[in-house]
Amino acid sequence: MRTGERRGGDRGAREGTPDAVDARPADGATRGPAGPWGTHEVPPGDGLTLAVGPLALRVRLVDEELRVLVSHERDPAEAADTGWTRWAAADVDRVTLSPLFPDRTLVVEPEDPFWLLDGAEARIYLRVPVWLHLEGVGRERHDLLRMPTIDASDTWWGTPEEGELCYWLPTRARRSVGPEHVEPHLVLCPLQLVNRSGDSLHVEKIALRAAYLSLYRSGAALWSDATRVLYTGEAEGSRLEMAGRPPREAEDPELLAPPAELMARGFRARTFRRFRSFTGLFG
Repeated sequence: MRTGERRGGDRGAREGTPDAVDARPADGATRGPAGPWGTHEVPPGDGLTLAVGPLALRVRLVDEELRVLVSHERDPAEAADTGWTRWAAADVDRVTLSPLFPDRTLVVEPEDPFWLLDGAEARIYLRVPVWLHLEGVGRERHDLLRMPTIDASDTWWGTPEEGELCYWLPTRARRSVGPEHVEPHLVLCPLQLVNRSGDSLHVEKIALRAAYLSLYRSGAALWSDATRVLYTGEAEGSRLEMAGRPPREAEDPELLAPPAELMARGFRARTFRRFRSFTGLFG
């Protein structure tokens, strides 16, 4: 059964089809039942390849060095054998790959903008590309690299006088998700939108504050805890509540990462607003 089937108060929005990303594993890639995440032995010789959505990470141990090559090639055999990053690490024989949320607020939009009537609620789902965190493991853990699986554009959220630099993501919020929407580099983030402003709310752009979210694994899927967004009017902003537990859609969840920041009780912030996009902002 698909999640997000129509519920009371969830009417008034149309469902669209999100942008698809080919996430088939590269030849020879390590892909266990729970995906590429976790700790992996690095065998001698050709090493191993970890495929995460559009990326492939090739890891080798050569002459007491740990070497890593990140490629966008689906088949590692076709990738150029140049551009390796090298660490002198005599005791490292394993690597741990973990997913992380991006390090800024994310701006996304529904597949089709919709109106949320006063007093109504709607549950929507965002698919957010993760960042990769790679660690070398020996007698100790060594932080090696952090990088996005999909590059995001810079955008400004707020007014010219008050706002924040965010990422604009090429993703779409949708009203339901199914198995076909599960990909190893995308986190499914449920948002429960509640309108108590006295007027209809046009849901066109949404700011997701991922720093306050936990990250869970459920089978091959990645999930965040649900965010409840209570909108009471533009002047007051929206009250945000993170559930702090796995969403109801996740079966047998396992916590992979706690939130990077803890949210203060009664936290409010702009969540629904038009934004201006800057091409080439900060390089």
